[in-house]
Amino acid sequence: AVTARALAELTEYLGRGLSQASYTDGLNPAQWSALRILARANQGARTVSGLAAAMLTTKSTTSQTVRALKQKRLIRGTPDKADGRVTYLDLTAEGQRRLQRDPLLNLVRRLEALPPAQLEEMTAAVEPLIRAVFDLLQSRRG
Repeated sequence: AVTARALAELTEYLGRGLSQASYTDGLNPAQWSALRILARANQGARTVSGLAAAMLTTKSTTSQTVRALKQKRLIRGTPDKADGRVTYLDLTAEGQRRLQRDPLLNLVRRLEALPPAQLEEMTAAVEPLIRAVFDLLQSRRG
């Protein structure tokens, strides 16, 4: 019989494996995550603050990730015309091309091969686990 502890450890193992697989193509897991988020975020969320919130990191940590992605020419910053203090982050053409080699795509393809009902069941099972992890992170932040 599967125990809750065994499932928790399998989930942790999955997370570690995905993280290790994301050290590829000259990027680290945080940089891949930032590219994915920026590719789907609306304009208001494409700022350092918005990205930090989505990545569950500080603005300082996110700024380092943004700086590295700019140096690699995968994103660019565009100042807001109405408020020069705000800079919107956008993928460059190279950033968009890089996402076509996203290491997460292997997992996406495996999940796409599942029957829709199984995919829905897995999503329903994972959502409360994610909430539990987020709750733990929030409690540590104060």
